[in-house]
Amino acid sequence: MTTKNGVKYVIEKLPNNKLTLKATNRMKPKGYTLHNTYNDAAALNEISYMQTNNKQISFHFAVDNLRIVQGLPLDRNGWHAGDGRNGYGNRNTYGVEICYSKSGGERYDQAETNAILFVANGLVENGWDMSDVHKHQDWSGKNCPHRILARSRGWQGILNAIEKEFNRLKGGGKSNTTSKPSNDKKEQSSGGNSYKGSSIVDYLKQKGINSSPANR
Repeated sequence: MTTKNGVKYVIEKLPNNKLTLKATNRMKPKGYTLHNTYNDAAALNEISYMQTNNKQISFHFAVDNLRIVQGLPLDRNGWHAGDGRNGYGNRNTYGVEICYSKSGGERYDQAETNAILFVANGLVENGWDMSDVHKHQDWSGKNCPHRILARSRGWQGILNAIEKEFNRLKGGGKSNTTSKPSNDKKEQSSGGNSYKGSSIVDYLKQKGINSSPANR
């Protein structure tokens, strides 16, 4: 087990006897397709059920409030987009299921946040851009990811959040609250100050300012 963006990342290996059913073809991935699970199961449960049933329905990742779980090999396709055996969504994108979407609430909100961070990080790692982020609805017309589409910020809000994190990572991962030493230096050198010493006491005395400990 490892972590991505501080979130636990777990790999659950697909059983070999399910490979031809669940991950039929070799794939060179080109993006992500986001889904909502429409139930309240945790990510480990979602992956376990997907791997053990005998339906040709499969997805690469399930994301909940605590972890990201990988359930398919990353070089093989999943059956999640509803656009057919040779559809672009099925054959070229990673399926990402966001958990706890039936009831919503704090668990879902955190799962959605974890998915946003995960996808943004994946875009950077793979050299992709925002045009490589899709929703299930794009491929089949299905109302999915249903909770995202129903929320006030909608799909565009999710894209905006992913793009914000994507840009932050591309910029070196610096936080907006990071201090800027260059500004501090500029303030110290302004006003024609020519003092070259290292003592604050000497500096204040030179400027005719009270150098008592209280004033300092």
